[in-house]
Amino acid sequence: MHTFVNPLPGIPVFKWLCFDYPLGYRTRKCLPNIDLKYSSDKPVVEEIYGQLGVPARAQGHPCMREYPFPEAEDPYIRPYHDQIVDVDRATVFDHTGRLSGSFARYLVQANHKTIVRMHVVPLTDSGEPAEIWNSGYVDLMPQAEGPNVWYWHDSNTRKELIFTAHAIVEPGKWAGLNLDPGIYKLVINWEFWDFKGNQKERMPISGFSDAISFELSEPTARI
Repeated sequence: MHTFVNPLPGIPVFKWLCFDYPLGYRTRKCLPNIDLKYSSDKPVVEEIYGQLGVPARAQGHPCMREYPFPEAEDPYIRPYHDQIVDVDRATVFDHTGRLSGSFARYLVQANHKTIVRMHVVPLTDSGEPAEIWNSGYVDLMPQAEGPNVWYWHDSNTRKELIFTAHAIVEPGKWAGLNLDPGIYKLVINWEFWDFKGNQKERMPISGFSDAISFELSEPTARI
């Protein structure tokens, strides 16, 4: 049996990096990750490792609702999270990721890119998984705060890079993918790549979420 001991207390760790889906961050014009604080359904990674990142944060789940505003029968309390969305209305999906630690600033290069993909998997139908949104390759170059770009949470310390994958799915998208009313699982996959000339190499950073299921509903009455 192998054994393992931690480094001596007080020895600093340099160029440390963590990727996570933290609570407590809200990008402008986006919904924050949601906290299931009244549920035992914590993200699995938090059950195993506890809070992640620098500073350490509890982990959250993607947030969704009808867009651009709730209907009378929908939640009207922040963050307006709604897992029953009408097939004839647009739906917004938001998921916030973070790169943190003293090494985060060294990833800021145009040849380092991330791509976020969102798929839905039918649970009440025999259909195939369908991609509903793709960020394309986004440079890890900090921009002004906003959706679908990396930005510094604090540009003075440069220890937390934030990205909110912000997808608006128009009603025609559901029909174009032959997605009928039913129950679906939302799967969000985050990948990081290092582009070198005409080649690219997958970086040892990644993450995914399949925590949210939702109903694509028949149209409801306008009240």
